[in-house]
Parts: sequence; structure tokens; C-alpha cells
Amino acid sequence: MTISFDQCRIDFLYNQTNLDLYSWHGPVRDGAENSSYITVAGCNTLCGSGAHWISWDMSAVTITTWVLPIMGLLLGE
Repeated sequence: MTISFDQCRIDFLYNQTNLDLYSWHGPVRDGAENSSYITVAGCNTLCGSGAHWISWDMSAVTITTWVLPIMGLLLGE
């Protein structure tokens, strides 16, 4: 199962009830003053939580295109 963060954003920003329930009103470091921030509880409620397993096909692509070449560069020197 994949989380759609675009849909979560829409569900949060364009629903006044969700904004009232899940907006963060505390301090924000390095954030824009006019932005809306969601709480962790709101993110879990609207977007879901838990482990989302990545398929072996996707893992193998990452390993062969990133990990192995970097290891080859590091070990080849």
C-alpha cells in the first residue's frame, strides 16, 4: 500500500474540520509564517501509519543502480 501525500495534503488543507482538528499551532523552526502545519496525529489519521513494504523489484533496482556502483567506486580506490 502506498501513501498518497498529495491526497493527504488536499484532505487537510481543503477541509475546514480537518484544519481545525489537526493544525499545529506551536513554534516552527525555519518555516514559512503563513503556512499550515499538520500534527503527527493528524498525519496518521489522514494519511495512515505503519510499515509500507517495498517490493523486491524496486529494492533490486535501487541496489543495482545506487549501492553497487558506489561500493565499486569506494573499493576500487
